[in-house]
Amino acid sequence: MIILITDQTVFPDTLASALPTPVPVIHFKSVIEANAHFDSTSHKPTHHDLILVDARGNTAVVADCRHLCQQAPSHPLPLIAIIDRPTDRDVVFEAGADDYLLWPLIPAEVQTRLANYLNYALYGFDNLLKTIHQMNSGASPHTLNRGVKTLAETFSAAAAWLLLPQSTNPVEFELAGQFNLPPLFRRNPQLLIEARQGQLAPFNSVINAPLIIDSTDLAEADPMEMNGLNHYLILPLTSDQKLIGVLTLAYHSRPVVSMVEQKKLLILGQNIGTLLDMFHHQEESQIHAMQNALLVLITRVVDEQSDLNTTLSSTLELATPLFNASGSHIWLLTGDKQGLELTASLSRRFSTNTVNYRPKERGLVGWVVEHSRPLLIPVAVDDPRFDPAVDKIDGVGQYALLAVPLNHRAKPIGVMALHNERKIPFTEQDRILLEGVAALTASVIANRQLWQELRNYMDERERLYNQMTQSERLVTVGRLTASLSHEINNPMQAIQGALNLALEELDRPAELTNYI
Repeated sequence: MIILITDQTVFPDTLASALPTPVPVIHFKSVIEANAHFDSTSHKPTHHDLILVDARGNTAVVADCRHLCQQAPSHPLPLIAIIDRPTDRDVVFEAGADDYLLWPLIPAEVQTRLANYLNYALYGFDNLLKTIHQMNSGASPHTLNRGVKTLAETFSAAAAWLLLPQSTNPVEFELAGQFNLPPLFRRNPQLLIEARQGQLAPFNSVINAPLIIDSTDLAEADPMEMNGLNHYLILPLTSDQKLIGVLTLAYHSRPVVSMVEQKKLLILGQNIGTLLDMFHHQEESQIHAMQNALLVLITRVVDEQSDLNTTLSSTLELATPLFNASGSHIWLLTGDKQGLELTASLSRRFSTNTVNYRPKERGLVGWVVEHSRPLLIPVAVDDPRFDPAVDKIDGVGQYALLAVPLNHRAKPIGVMALHNERKIPFTEQDRILLEGVAALTASVIANRQLWQELRNYMDERERLYNQMTQSERLVTVGRLTASLSHEINNPMQAIQGALNLALEELDRPAELTNYI
């Protein structure tokens, strides 16, 4: 049964045409009228029913339905709000809605959403969208695990875990959330991932049913290691025939699933996969928006600052808080390309005698510039490439590291690195965002280095010009001096000759007298 609350008369006909099978619809013009009806009658709603409320232009009506949702004796009734703006989605969720429909109503969407709640009321699955939102919010592992726990309790499973593709390698899966994970898998999640990786082959060709597996290998293992959970219901989470993830429900005994229930589970997997895919695209959009905003800020700093060191320090001051990092560094290759110099830093210095320099081939940062590839490490000291001589930070035992190369025209010119001393690892989204910042920073560095080379060239050109001008002046003075010397030397030679003659004649006075 659908409890419809709206003052419009067209909704019952829309619902009747959208649903594949006739579903009783009780129409009320207001929440007050609906509450009064069920309070005055012994015929109460059941957990198979749902509430559909028209919240267009009045999202507050969703909160008014809280009392009505509690009319069912066992489970709260699913509450679906009809809205006319996508921005009202979060508002109705906060007010207590479990799902929403966007106006104008599309029959296919109405059929999918309402049929899911009407079919899965058998399992008490009345918080589908909220649970999936928890699973994908990524706020903390606790939040993810809580969403998986809700799904396990919904399907009476003793344990459950969720595998999602890795961001860097979509072919490989990683454990994203779990509830009551057996000790064997808790100690070594890779065993779980490898086991499921081989079981995904049927889903890669035709995704037509959930898969029930009885693990004989695990049945022979220590019961304490597996908690006696050797039977699994594997549900593929798909979107447009693309595998988004895998939800595994574990049981002590083999679950019995009819053909009808298999079809319902498959639809459930499609809906969860579609919503996970939608949230993933939304998260990517938010990352791009944050990246663009940060790049705009950095661009403004670049325009305002002319000194390279000041520009790089300002860039780190803007970027570091965005990643919740404890510190950040920018290392640039030296002129001979054999080492890295610490050009900008917002943290403790590295514990070396030459804190501003490290050989290019040593340590984690050296690996990044040598291979021109990013590096994301949750615990730096556990990495085999860690070199205490250059990678250890004063006063810090363990830290997470995110380092990306600064490339210009496909050639590395340095490294931008972030570290976190609070043992909070960086994510793939952080890597994507930092690579965008690094790309702009590398362009700034290359342009400033080119500008500095141009300035040095201009200074050298001016020095050579001044030197040439000075030389020309000296040549001119030399020529003038030579000319003046010539003009002075000629009469001086005549005078000198006359004086010499006079001195010679002084010894012969008679001849001098006759000459005079």
